[in-house]
Amino acid sequence: MCSHLSSLPAEDLALKEGESCDILLSFPPFLTNDDDIANMESMHRVTLTAARKVEKGKWTIILSYPEEFPYTCMEFFDQKNRSISVKTENAVYFFGDGTISRPITCTFPEDYSHVGVKVLYEQKREIRLMPLDLTAGLGGIRESKMPPMKK
Repeated sequence: MCSHLSSLPAEDLALKEGESCDILLSFPPFLTNDDDIANMESMHRVTLTAARKVEKGKWTIILSYPEEFPYTCMEFFDQKNRSISVKTENAVYFFGDGTISRPITCTFPEDYSHVGVKVLYEQKREIRLMPLDLTAGLGGIRESKMPPMKK
């Protein structure tokens, strides 16, 4: 299975207990109306909530999104739009009313009051057949010396 990664617009999330932000899913197949004017209340959304601070630099962030949204991961940025290297740990997620709530423990390299967040998702999933030439046995997998494939 192959796909291209896309991202939702970046949002600012305050790292304070109970703070949250919504990101509207304003692209097909999440637009429910065929009208020219979108009804903001009925639009699907991804919600990020700073749930609790576990210890210094470590937050649990709850990500809530529709079941059909192909969530992959999140990227974090500081106030100067520089990438932050964040260690994440996924916990058990919950289903309810067509929504998935996924608590993610994020360990930041330092204390931040706000972070920019981009939610990445899979787009254009497709199956591609890949030729493999290998032998497997009790000793494990042995690679063969196959010449490179012609394009």
